[in-house]
Amino acid sequence: MPFYGLLDEEEQEYFKRADTMLELNQFGDVEERALFLANVYKEASGKELKIANSQSCSRLMERLILLSTPEQLKTLLHKFSGHFLHLAQHRFASHCCEALFVQTAPIVTQEMTTPADSASQVDAAEKTAEQLFLDMAKEFDGNLGYLMTDRFASHTVRVLLLVLSGRPLGDLHATSLLQSKRKENISFTSREDAQSNMISMARTIPKSFGAASERMMKGIVAGLDTTYLRALAAHPVANPLLQLVLDLEFRQFGKSKAKSPDSLFRRLLPDDPPEQGTDSASFFNGMLYDPIGSRLLEVLITHAPGKTFKTLFRSLLADRLPDLAKNETASYVLIKALERLNREDLTKAVQQLCPQ
Repeated sequence: MPFYGLLDEEEQEYFKRADTMLELNQFGDVEERALFLANVYKEASGKELKIANSQSCSRLMERLILLSTPEQLKTLLHKFSGHFLHLAQHRFASHCCEALFVQTAPIVTQEMTTPADSASQVDAAEKTAEQLFLDMAKEFDGNLGYLMTDRFASHTVRVLLLVLSGRPLGDLHATSLLQSKRKENISFTSREDAQSNMISMARTIPKSFGAASERMMKGIVAGLDTTYLRALAAHPVANPLLQLVLDLEFRQFGKSKAKSPDSLFRRLLPDDPPEQGTDSASFFNGMLYDPIGSRLLEVLITHAPGKTFKTLFRSLLADRLPDLAKNETASYVLIKALERLNREDLTKAVQQLCPQ
């Protein structure tokens, strides 16, 4: 990991005071706060990487990102360019990267819908937000396999994948799929404008993002055999990323993706059909009672092609519904299965679960 240097005592004191003032948010009006932000950015120029890696001042960088204009956000993306692989693995800088990804994502959509002749006065040679994201994604190429189990980078990669897929970002920290464990929560007053509103909605994304997300998903499982991928299914850090990849495979490419030999779904369940007695069935049964692995099964059950789902349910679940329902882990997988049953199978399931 590279060392970006340390802030001196005077710089640390200044940025700590700036963080406190932004947290209190006692400015006279929006213009006064914007002027203060501009002055902080001026002081931080050339020190962005130091601040992001600082235990005491990375809070300020996150708050700055949450309050920045599109131009300021793109400037930060440019300043971080070439360093994202290392920043994503850092305890404090990784959170700055995640905030930057989320806040900059709507700018891509804005630039797509803004006519070229009326775009904000920017240098024609300046990179678009789309190109900055694509360059950033390339920095992770060839490294995604080991980043899956990195306790900081794994979450950063999940956020980047979510941005590239165009999925809503508003509930990012509220969902179990993408939740990041933080040492402390950072309070802030975010910008209330069209850009911040777009975070909670599905976004229009360029075609290049679809190709980039597909390349990332392939990179995550490339070189990993079925045995190792199954072991990662029970890994507390890697599992959420596998959940997201499995979910995006079906959302972006449809049920037909399950037939592809290089898909995560097919790598986890290579037997077709995955009946009792097969290696795939043994994996399924093993994860069913695992508090971590069962979360992946929930996604798998939700999106599995109809034929595969029917085989999984009738061969591996149908004969033991009461026992599964009583188990605090397996019951959640069962709930996802019940949601997909047709009327006939659901009636039989209810009779088993509620014989009276």
